[in-house]
Amino acid sequence: MIYLLGGSGYVGQAYQELFTRRGIPFRNLRRAEVDYSHPEKLVAALRADRPKFLINAAGYTGKPNVDACELHKTECLFGNAVLPGIVAEACAAAGVP
Repeated sequence: MIYLLGGSGYVGQAYQELFTRRGIPFRNLRRAEVDYSHPEKLVAALRADRPKFLINAAGYTGKPNVDACELHKTECLFGNAVLPGIVAEACAAAGVP
């Protein structure tokens, strides 16, 4: 099984369609299920499910358009710089590529 973060976005939806079409098992991990912005929660989920690897398609793109990134710099920085680091550290701690 593959873990997918950010499955509701454009790239994440494309991955879901590809995996479904090819019969590849995956889990679209939603933040409502496991708040993966908290490393300890993500590590616990990774250790419990032992996915083959994780794809991070999560990020802050700005809504309704990219101009929102200028208005919400903190959220943009967290989603696109801090969160990938959290995910990478959690994967390393759980031994998941």
